[in-house]
Amino acid sequence: MLFRGYLRREFGQLVSILRDGRSAETASYNPNDEEFEKRLGAMVKRGTTTIIIDNAKGRGSRNPRIDSACLERSITDPILSFRLLGASKEIRAENSHLFCITANSPEVSPDLVSRSVVVNLFFEGSPKRRRFALIDPDGYALQHRTELLGELIGMVERWRTAGSPEADVETRFNKKGWGRIVGGILQVAGLPDFLANAEAAAEELDESRAEFTELVQVMAVQPGRPWTAGELVEAAVGLRLFRWELEDATPRARTTWVGMKAACYVYELFTLEPHGTFVFKRIETRRGNAYRIEVLSPGPVQSTDSSNR
Repeated sequence: MLFRGYLRREFGQLVSILRDGRSAETASYNPNDEEFEKRLGAMVKRGTTTIIIDNAKGRGSRNPRIDSACLERSITDPILSFRLLGASKEIRAENSHLFCITANSPEVSPDLVSRSVVVNLFFEGSPKRRRFALIDPDGYALQHRTELLGELIGMVERWRTAGSPEADVETRFNKKGWGRIVGGILQVAGLPDFLANAEAAAEELDESRAEFTELVQVMAVQPGRPWTAGELVEAAVGLRLFRWELEDATPRARTTWVGMKAACYVYELFTLEPHGTFVFKRIETRRGNAYRIEVLSPGPVQSTDSSNR
């Protein structure tokens, strides 16, 4: 889970208390993935099963986004595996762990977003002036943990009594039907629209998609025109897009990287004002792969009637 907004850490701790019966140890995000792996491995070795990466943020100008191959595989691999600090052995454990990432307005890698459930915590006004009926939510959860878990079990039982309906949920992270099952449980409990904001949240967190959308905006001037990867590179460099990936790369490496990035968005929809909604496609040409956008629904057409001038 990826918590964004005020009281992020407190929500992660409540999850840990309900799940494990105790507050969770927290870790700081480290952009050095080797050091970050050692930290996560040490926590797993100590028996921690709910891991909170608190107030995560990218550091430095080279790659300011939260991006960790170690964390990505830890979320989805059935068996956790970390290198043991100071030895050639590994730390291995069955992956029954829950990773909670708390952050405020983060920039997150696309692979990490696709493996997370984004929880937006919103409050209108200054959060410093917000007051709560519970002064100590953690203490309340510990004291009433049995009753709270009973309520959750009751939700599952009501869902089973209703025939175990599954929700119509589409998400890239849906192993073993998890999203459809949880969505079904919540729907029976009167809480529909599970993961309804997943796509919008992913787009907001994915700075890479925002930059690629700028590239598609250039293509929208001539919809249907084929663009080679090399031409997309020229457009990206001219707009100073993907600077961290392209700035110091060779021409061949630039073309390869942009081609791989473009492949990630094949058949994706882009709504561009005022041009309309487009679908991004890859096509075969005599020169190899090329890319173009096709109009799915046009934007508003300006009237040429003289009476409206």
